[in-house]
Amino acid sequence: MRSYYIAAAGIIAASGLASARVVPTNSKRADDYTNEVVLMVQCNRMQDDSDTPYGTKDQMWWWNDYDSVFVDQSSITYEKAYVYAPGQDNPTYVDWTAGTTKSPITADLRGKTFELYDQAESGDSNTHVTGTGSYAGNVFSCYDSPKMKFYEPVMEGVQYVCENKYFCTRSSRDLTRTEIEISEGVYNVTADGTYPMDNPGVVEGVTMEEADEKSRAWAETMYKMLIEAESSGSDADVPYHMGDSGYSMYFNIERAEKEGDAHWDAGRVTAIANELASKVPPQLVSERTTSCVYNPKSSVCQWILSFPHQIIVRFQVAKQNDPRWITQDTFTITVQSDDSSNCVLVSRIATIIGGVLSTISGNVAAFGGSITTLIAGASCLV
Repeated sequence: MRSYYIAAAGIIAASGLASARVVPTNSKRADDYTNEVVLMVQCNRMQDDSDTPYGTKDQMWWWNDYDSVFVDQSSITYEKAYVYAPGQDNPTYVDWTAGTTKSPITADLRGKTFELYDQAESGDSNTHVTGTGSYAGNVFSCYDSPKMKFYEPVMEGVQYVCENKYFCTRSSRDLTRTEIEISEGVYNVTADGTYPMDNPGVVEGVTMEEADEKSRAWAETMYKMLIEAESSGSDADVPYHMGDSGYSMYFNIERAEKEGDAHWDAGRVTAIANELASKVPPQLVSERTTSCVYNPKSSVCQWILSFPHQIIVRFQVAKQNDPRWITQDTFTITVQSDDSSNCVLVSRIATIIGGVLSTISGNVAAFGGSITTLIAGASCLV
């Protein structure tokens, strides 16, 4: 069996839950915008030196990707249109609740008509659903939350300040998210290398800060080996030795999404590895302990980092009208003792790591529309 040794370079107990490995049926991504969104926006024309609007315009905005509205608007394809509201004299100030199935509020978007009807002023307290729309043969559900502000420059010192009154998405659209589960059980792993501590004028060594950085960089290298595991096709039982610490890291990659599927992302493994490598090691270093041998001239120390036994990253998909999450891709990073010793319980570390991983953002293709983190029990059975 092949193994990998990682020199100094400069994960959760089983929850008992099983996920069906079912690939949702999705339309082709390239020419059918399954995640499209139509926003009903109310805009006030504002001057920089005044809080009083001196103009309004209410419009419908079509954007091709709901998730990107809240993450990366520069990647969005969009179109804007004024609306036709039956019985309303001023189309720039719209009563969005006035549309009915017989006389809907409409707008022409991309050569097709969006119809809005039966809107309540406020959404259901649990679902935020306000009403219904239809567009290009698809039924849309409309919501009053979340809200966002948008800014449109007009000229120097003048802009429209807009906010969505409602937004509507396909009732059958896919929801995507990443669920990250972190073990409360940890292994106390000695970072690769022994550090003679600096004693100015006596021993040239490293400062505490330099030793912290060396151990952080080593832990970063370990988590980035997930990329190597994917590219080499390593089996889940191939150990990546963590220096001479007596511990190894293992990577198990299970992908139900295939190239051509609606939520396939070829860079997902690399994105996950980079986020773990960026966010987890600083937390390990912040909680590190040291083991030192002292002598009259200087001390020689080892840095001990408490690695979660497992971190499991699951990319999940659900339907908006059937919000039961189905796990599509699973990536399991396991730290294990080479002599099968058990882990210890340090729940604080899992909580800290869960907090920083929940801030991952900006890569909708790899991580979906949201991140959720869970803390698992301490069992380290293998």
